Amino acid sequence: MPHMNNPMNKPNLPEELFFGKSYSFQANLKVNGWAFIAMLVSFAGDALLNRYQDWPIALRSIIVLAPLLPALLWVQSVSRWIRGMDELHHRVALEACLFATVCTLFIVTAWHVLETAGVFQAAIFQAPRVHLSSHFSTCSFPITLVMCFYFLGHVIFNRRYQ
Repeated sequence: MPHMNNPMNKPNLPEELFFGKSYSFQANLKVNGWAFIAMLVSFAGDALLNRYQDWPIALRSIIVLAPLLPALLWVQSVSRWIRGMDELHHRVALEACLFATVCTLFIVTAWHVLETAGVFQAAIFQAPRVHLSSHFSTCSFPITLVMCFYFLGHVIFNRRYQ
């Protein structure tokens, strides 16, 4: 059954978010707009904190936590979008979301454990003036992982019903 907030009263289609003949920039922006804002806020916060490291801890905490608000709004827009799907698409999307969440949790946890163990300080992971671990410790890293794993999960689980 289509979601009641859908003005055209037609179900949402996952294919509208995949690049191809059914892609809709408007639908993608409606669903993932907050994720892109969270990434931009995260990148801006990183740039500020790298430049001004002497700011008070309270201000630095606010800057670091600022991307979480648009990330929560992104979760809300994704859940609203999924509720507007028909039953089959709804099931595939929920399975893909679960897959994306579990994979992201696994990667982020493994990343943290490896960083704690000092793997990223080893010479094999360091290029001149580039520290691999610092680029993946931002809010944008898990958001990007969730998006990538969602699309991968959608392809995997959609094949089951074809």
